[in-house]
Amino acid sequence: MYLTNATSIFYLTGYSFISTERPAALIIPLDGKITFMGPLLEKDHVPIKTKLIEEVKTYLDYPGEKHPIEHFAEFLKEMGLAKKRIGIDNKAGTSAMWGYKGPPITRKLPEAKFVDMADLVPKMRLVKSSAEIALMKESAKWANLAVSLLQEYVTEGAWDVEVALAASLDASGIMKKTLGVGYEPLRSIFPVSAGFRGQIGEMSAIPHAIGTGRRIRDGDVIIAEAGVEIGGYSCELERTMIVGKPSAKQKRYFQVMTKAQEAAIQKIRDGVECSEVDKASINVFKKAGLIHLVRHHTG
Repeated sequence: MYLTNATSIFYLTGYSFISTERPAALIIPLDGKITFMGPLLEKDHVPIKTKLIEEVKTYLDYPGEKHPIEHFAEFLKEMGLAKKRIGIDNKAGTSAMWGYKGPPITRKLPEAKFVDMADLVPKMRLVKSSAEIALMKESAKWANLAVSLLQEYVTEGAWDVEVALAASLDASGIMKKTLGVGYEPLRSIFPVSAGFRGQIGEMSAIPHAIGTGRRIRDGDVIIAEAGVEIGGYSCELERTMIVGKPSAKQKRYFQVMTKAQEAAIQKIRDGVECSEVDKASINVFKKAGLIHLVRHHTG
């Protein structure tokens, strides 16, 4: 098996890395050593993070006199795989976070038979183990703290960014002190990320707004959110809040929203299709005459 997806590699080996633009891949042979192929900068990183990867093959990316995929082809030949049947999740041979332009590995090994297995590991990840569920619950616990701090720190006249930074910093500090040396962030230098993404007041109707040009006002609808990565898993928590006392209109919309949310939660059962859960929520909005307002940024 030839894997390029960083999340899949982490799922199978426990090794988390930043893929950037540098090609990297994991080889899991039927016989032989599990091997990581990537830039030289990962050579010392791999053995520190996981014992499951038995061999590391690297290339020098600067100065890069030979294309990384050329190196990968040579590595596979050394492993006796040049004429084998190889399952692969990306026929380019790499899946760099910042993009990849170059020859595909399939062109460099014309005698190998590459088989598309892009869905294999994602399907394995669909059903969560008890350990994975525990990590998500732990993430949700700290996300809840962060959102609570956002709510506490919001004041009329404040900038959303200063509230976000204060809540993120304090939640991160509390979390790190509580978990101690056992906690190590894998995807961000900041354990907790909390904020509003600019969804303040009239901008709360704009999904992924990023920023806003004014201060928080009384009566604003605000969208608070937090994400906390624990062991590679992150539970995103979002809450709609109103600064000060809500108007009658805001109160009605909020009540319908929470009723729809509860209807969806009650519908979730083992064996129930996701579409049925969605329908339960949608029906609440239809009965309330508000279905025209249900979009990504309002639902």
